[in-house]
Amino acid sequence: MKNRGVEICQSTRVLFDSPLTPEQHADLTNMYESAEALYTLVNQLLDFADLESGTCTLQERVFALRSTLHTALQPLRHQAQRKGLSLTTMIAPEVVDLLQGDPERLTQIIISLVKNAIKFTAEGSISLRVTLVSPVAQEITLHWSVTDTGIGLAEGQQATIFEAFRQADGSSTRLYGGLGLGLTIAAQWVALMGGNIWADSTGPGSTFHFTTRFGVAPPSMVHSFTASTMVSEATTCASSPVRLV
Repeated sequence: MKNRGVEICQSTRVLFDSPLTPEQHADLTNMYESAEALYTLVNQLLDFADLESGTCTLQERVFALRSTLHTALQPLRHQAQRKGLSLTTMIAPEVVDLLQGDPERLTQIIISLVKNAIKFTAEGSISLRVTLVSPVAQEITLHWSVTDTGIGLAEGQQATIFEAFRQADGSSTRLYGGLGLGLTIAAQWVALMGGNIWADSTGPGSTFHFTTRFGVAPPSMVHSFTASTMVSEATTCASSPVRLV
């Protein structure tokens, strides 16, 4: 079922590049969003079951932070654009690029938070910021924040938003859909990475924060990157709209 969901999403994205009438584009958008929602729900249920059973572990390898973010956010930029939203990314220059950790689970956390921001934001913007908290020997702690201009969070919701099967709107109409598992799963992955996650909302919109600990790739592991990989990642990063602040 997961594979079928991926196939439908990939095929639909290809069709978006072909000439379409407004009606066809609308139908294709509905098909893509439905397939993506189903795929997300299946993944969340499987991840939640694995995390609850304690069978999930982190995989460690060297990865390039900026190209990883670019790849993860590219489809979400299109999703934001379809709603008329801007999505920006800012990475502090002191954050080193080659890290050692689990890029797949990091990507899952980021996608979950950014998708959540897109879902609950009708107009305005969404921004992802990455800053350095503290470097210790060959390990660094990063602070991540996803800020939106959406519906915001009531004070009581900020304390319960990461509980399973919770929705930010809390209404019986379930206006925004979903199972309410995305943030719960993200919180558990953050904990496995030795970090914390929290949310605040002081006005229009909200900000979700989390911290993660990563190893700084030692020279011996950096050299294991092939020349072709380094060139590919450098090209991807250069074409990315990621900005340094």
